[in-house]
Amino acid sequence: MDKQDPALQRFLATYRAKFKSDPDAIGGLAYDAANVLFGSLATLATQDPQTFKGFASSKAGTEARKAADAKLRDLIAATANYAGVTGMITLDQNRNASKPAVIIEIKDGKKLYNSTISP
Repeated sequence: MDKQDPALQRFLATYRAKFKSDPDAIGGLAYDAANVLFGSLATLATQDPQTFKGFASSKAGTEARKAADAKLRDLIAATANYAGVTGMITLDQNRNASKPAVIIEIKDGKKLYNSTISP
């Protein structure tokens, strides 16, 4: 896709180099979801290292794991204005993603950015 977004272009270049094809929409969404998760884990590790230790394999099923899961869930739920490769992402009160839709047109077999529709 030809949209001039540096993060998107880096993602596309890396994906194409590894898989020798363009990603589908699910690939971009999965990439963004993983980055929200990893960012939330990093925030938890920085802001509350003791709770983060609840993710240790030895803590499976314990109250420490439950506390870590709950804190991580809350950090993910607080996602707002995350600039992902698929667009700006904000989670609503039900943890549903609100994000723009990108319109792509295909000309001569090439995917071309057309426009973005905001929610």
